[in-house]
Amino acid sequence: MSTPLDPIRVEVADVRYWQREAFGLLRRKALLFAVLSAVYFYAAHVLQARTWLTFFVGLLACHASVAVCIVIARDADNSRQPTIAECYKGLLSAIVVVSVTSVVHALVWFVAATVASFVTIDIPMNDYTHSAGYQLLQWLTTGTMNFFVFYCCLMVSALWFLLPLAVFHRLNLIEAVKLARTAEQKNFLVVMTASYVPFVLFLVTFLISEVALAIAFAAMPMLGAYLYVAYRHVFLGKRENEPLRATLSVTQSSPS
Repeated sequence: MSTPLDPIRVEVADVRYWQREAFGLLRRKALLFAVLSAVYFYAAHVLQARTWLTFFVGLLACHASVAVCIVIARDADNSRQPTIAECYKGLLSAIVVVSVTSVVHALVWFVAATVASFVTIDIPMNDYTHSAGYQLLQWLTTGTMNFFVFYCCLMVSALWFLLPLAVFHRLNLIEAVKLARTAEQKNFLVVMTASYVPFVLFLVTFLISEVALAIAFAAMPMLGAYLYVAYRHVFLGKRENEPLRATLSVTQSSPS
């Protein structure tokens, strides 16, 4: 995308359109998104974050998966069939941002976990680890925690637009961060609403029910579509999805 990168100011009311349009893109490629999510969560389960190295690799996989989801969301918006080459191109464009942010997020979580180990906070939580539902969804736990850390750091750093910018534009890390910051400053309340409301709802669900694990399975690709729609509106000025077009080519015979 070679469109000049000049972020516009949008309204808090637009957040509901972001959610609606992101869900619309998710439905267009539901099977592909589900397969990608399953691959990520299974890989995270196999890694099992027992050491800081596997925890970092899990975070890296989470960042990379969301980046690929952003590419798929763009192709769904344009009624195009996503290809491995397109996903690889987007991931390669964002590789520096993905790698650096994964390291930073791992360090932030390490510091937070260390501080938390010295503080005792009584948080009311329903122990559902022995339920049949949890046993069925247990393989989603590690991937959910990685996704949780990624989302927390995304909110705290206020770099909501960083990953889409890195995926779609050949920007170095400093340029991408500056543009993401500029867009965030112009739309502070919008981004706060877009990011914190879903997080609070998910956190409450996580504290009381194993259903949060199933929600995380759908939320990972949904976040990719959500970030794409937000980026598209703020940087490209397009709030709504393109109409869905048929992808089958029609051969017309020339008149004799």
